[in-house]
Amino acid sequence: MAVGLRAVVVVFLGLLASGCPSNRGNEGPYEPYLVVWAGDADRAQPDFLAVINANPSSFKYGKVIATVPVRTKGNEPQDLNDTFRYDGRVFASGTLGNRIFTFDLRDPEAPKLVGTTDLTDRRYWAPRGIASLPNGRVAVACPDRARHVGLAREITGAPGGLVELDANGRILREVSAGSVECFQDTIVPQPF
Repeated sequence: MAVGLRAVVVVFLGLLASGCPSNRGNEGPYEPYLVVWAGDADRAQPDFLAVINANPSSFKYGKVIATVPVRTKGNEPQDLNDTFRYDGRVFASGTLGNRIFTFDLRDPEAPKLVGTTDLTDRRYWAPRGIASLPNGRVAVACPDRARHVGLAREITGAPGGLVELDANGRILREVSAGSVECFQDTIVPQPF
């Protein structure tokens, strides 16, 4: 039985060319990689992060170098963090699974799942946008309140919020999108 891709979020072409060396050592050479966050169409297999060689001069060009399954399926892969992070962390959101996955890509040819943050018992659900903050943390937009069922009046009546995580994916705090705190420099990403 063929497995099709249900959701694919592709970002970071050249992500690892910006400063993370390949697994040949800290001296380089630097390789561009493409990072893909995906799940299969029938949701029978775990969702996964894939690393693809994007160096046109490499004999591995276009080939999947590594995959990291996340041990759960049907998360509805949504987003990855918006910018390159010098700590090699990649954060991926699973909207329906209500989870945020933290990967270590310091060695892109041997990526690791560092942890899974489950938002099920939290105030905000459906993680989507992920923004890296200057202090190494990430802000994750969660447009749904806990137990939201999708009615339009719920969205306008009770805003979602932001969840702030540390570099290991631990929840530091939750802030309502309707609060003044949400607009302070501690949460809103600043330009680099």
